[in-house]
Amino acid sequence: MRVDTTLTVAGLAGLSLAAPPGYQSKNSTYYNPIIPGFHPDPSCIFLKEWDNTFFCASSSFLAFPAMPIHASKDLVNWKL
Repeated sequence: MRVDTTLTVAGLAGLSLAAPPGYQSKNSTYYNPIIPGFHPDPSCIFLKEWDNTFFCASSSFLAFPAMPIHASKDLVNWKL
């Protein structure tokens, strides 16, 4: 009985990991840091009025005394 239960659990776990044939993920994984350099604790806002753009400002001692502001439409590709 214990062997049957173990095999059933292992089989169900294997099936849960299998993807249907022809399945292709539409999502991609992006790794940190998305913004290169030292940008701790950014404050971000989304402005629909500014062509659906995200803006992030962070303190960085590399640009002292300025505060760099990055812009992105997809949260992956950023412009300074």
